[in-house]
Amino acid sequence: KLLHRQIGETLEQMYADLLDELAAVLAHHFQAAGAAERARAYFEQAGRHALDSYANAEALIHFSQALLVAATLPPAGQEAIYHGRARAYEALGKPGDAADAYAKYLEEEPEASDRKAIEGRIATLRGQANELAAARRDPAQPRESDDGIGVVPWIVAGVGVAAIGTGVVLAL
Repeated sequence: KLLHRQIGETLEQMYADLLDELAAVLAHHFQAAGAAERARAYFEQAGRHALDSYANAEALIHFSQALLVAATLPPAGQEAIYHGRARAYEALGKPGDAADAYAKYLEEEPEASDRKAIEGRIATLRGQANELAAARRDPAQPRESDDGIGVVPWIVAGVGVAAIGTGVVLAL
């Protein structure tokens, strides 16, 4: 544990201007050292940095690690982690998970200044999740966003064009 703490502290001192880039490494060292608060803070920082770099899957991993470490600490300061997880889920195209994470964010931060906007976002994401679930159950069924004809005519037209193209090539 002592070695991990020393490595983390040395990296902090030597590369103070690169803490965003090293946040994940620092988080792992401080977690191994048993410094939970520092590990949580660096996992959160690593998650934000990954989001800013469009590394959304990586961001989700870092925010999830931050929550695991935070579970060992007194409950406080987790709202930013839930907000980051929600953004990562949303960027990964997982609207149901994003809505759940935003709801947890509001639960952790009842006086959030962006509460109305987040509540609206949750409603939109839940609608998207329902549409995705309906599309998975019956992909040929038109959805409200479709023009009503569904996908079948497009498939038939595509097959027809392919058949005509094959016939032309074979005729040559």
